[in-house]
Amino acid sequence: MMLYLNEIVAIQILGEITSGTIVPFNSFEINLTLKNSERVHVTDHNNLKSIINDATELSEFLDAAIWTNES
Repeated sequence: MMLYLNEIVAIQILGEITSGTIVPFNSFEINLTLKNSERVHVTDHNNLKSIINDATELSEFLDAAIWTNES
């Protein structure tokens, strides 16, 4: 997929409780939100602090807002 940096309008952080395993756990992901409303997955894992740090660095580099499922 060809992606130009000027197509990115926001960094999206999503959180969910994953229940597909024996013990449910928190999962967080970062997506790039594009001008055409498409999302491009970047990463996901269970460390919210790390996800926020990664999203903040991306946001500063790309000069793009951070969106969460709370905003």
